[in-house]
Amino acid sequence: MINFIETSPHQLSALCVVRANRAIHEAATDPAQWFLVIVDLHRALNSALVAALRGSAGIGAYPLKLRQEWLDYFEQSRTKDVAAPKQDRVEPFPVLLSLSQKASPDLQGEPLRLSPQESKDLEKLNSLRDDIEHVKPTAWSLEVAGLPRIARSAATALAHLYLLPPVYMHLKETELAEAQLAIREILEG
Repeated sequence: MINFIETSPHQLSALCVVRANRAIHEAATDPAQWFLVIVDLHRALNSALVAALRGSAGIGAYPLKLRQEWLDYFEQSRTKDVAAPKQDRVEPFPVLLSLSQKASPDLQGEPLRLSPQESKDLEKLNSLRDDIEHVKPTAWSLEVAGLPRIARSAATALAHLYLLPPVYMHLKETELAEAQLAIREILEG
């Protein structure tokens, strides 16, 4: 019996994009699957952004103030017994997405380039995900017409992020191959 399982942002991204691709196929006969596609694509993209932005110290996805606290901790811990910062919250999705589009020491590789439509699609993905993850006591409708395009925009961003060393180097060959196949199928959708 297995008592523990592990994952990382890289692996979580791969798992979620594969699951999202399966749900997209199922959505042809069960449109409610789009709710799961939204959540999984968002999680896949958010996880890949965290992985891509981690930087050499592993703190590049944190807010600037928290990054400084970690840097201070790293420096002080070389000579003193000090406690590590208690926080480990990363930047919100829109900030991570913005950071991934700029050259920085934390981003190893080319910045993400999105068309204006792709940027709008990813903003919409984030908004839809928020509505699903933060359930309210009301019913709501989801227009299906734009969802395939939003999924392709997410897959376009994921395809780029999966080319960056911090993402692909931390995945097993099978995980990477499955994730890349899922991304390709979503793009061809």
